[in-house]
Order: sequence, then structure tokens, then C-alpha cells
Amino acid sequence: MGQSAGQLVYGGGPSGAGKDSILSWLEAHGVGALRMVRARRTITRPNVPGAEAHEAVTAEQFEQLVSSGVLAMHWVANGCSYGVRASELAALASGAVVWVNGSRAYLPQAQTLFPGMAVLAISAPENVLRQRLLVRGRETAAGVDARLARNASLPALQHPRLAVVCNNASLADAGQAALAALRAWMPARLA
Repeated sequence: MGQSAGQLVYGGGPSGAGKDSILSWLEAHGVGALRMVRARRTITRPNVPGAEAHEAVTAEQFEQLVSSGVLAMHWVANGCSYGVRASELAALASGAVVWVNGSRAYLPQAQTLFPGMAVLAISAPENVLRQRLLVRGRETAAGVDARLARNASLPALQHPRLAVVCNNASLADAGQAALAALRAWMPARLA
């Protein structure tokens, strides 16, 4: 797949770290003259009001998408299958910044497919993650514990174009840190 006119930003981090919130902040506050596009994910999970707007599919439909080759990326995490259609990355050709909310475990495969991508790791302390996941209400307390255990078992992200943003204070602080990373990756275009 390789390089393109735009910039693929692979957002990684544990559930509850605030990846979608930071992206919404970036969309609201702008990234200079660049267009910011959120790649819509395809997930084997029903849509829930107030949660990520994704393409909900069955496990069988997901497998058909994988076998037909329409997914540019796909992985399994937390009991669901996740994917990003190749069409969701089309804005890269026109110079947009395209954000993919990815899995940390899938990062090595994504890096092979898109060697020019940048990685924005969003983190938060475990107590903050726990509170956010419990408030979100998608899982039982045992489900939240399982997510936190999975998070603790994953190695720290490693990538040559990596920025880490700790989202444990204000969203504006985390958004500014994410914007600073984008400016560092694309200084001529985000002055």
C-alpha cells in the first residue's frame, strides 16, 4: 500500500483512553489547512447510541469482507472483529490526514502495510481507564477487568514515528499534545 500524499495516523491505546474524544477535539479545532478524516470501522458489534458510529456486521459478514479483500486492515480484540475498508483510506490520495482507531496488537501488520504512517498512542492511568469504562456501561465489572488485564499484557507501542499522549487531565490538554505531534510529523503543511 505504501506512501501517499496524505498522512495516515494510527491511533492506539486502551479502551477508555479517549481516542475518539481526542479525534473529535482535533476535528473541532482544526489541523491547519489539512482535512482530517476519521476512518469508519467495521465491527462485529451492534451500534449503541452515544458510542462510536461504526459499520455493524455479523461474524459471517465480516469473514466475507476479509475474503473479498475489501478490508485494508482487520484484527480481533476484546471478543470482536474489527476492520477498516480500503475505501475509508481513499482520502489519503487527496492529501488528507486519515485517522484509524487501531489495535495495539495489530500495529506490526499495519506498519508493514503502511510504512509511512504515524502512530499516536493515547494513554491514561488504570484508575482513570476503569472509571471511564464503568461509566460507559458497555461491559460488566468483570468485562472491564478483562479489558484492563488485556491492556496490562500488551507491550508498549514501538514505532519510529510515535507520539504518546496521556489523556488524564483536560481534553484540551490532550488535544493540544496530539496536535503538536501532527505538526511535528507534517511541519510544512501544519504551520
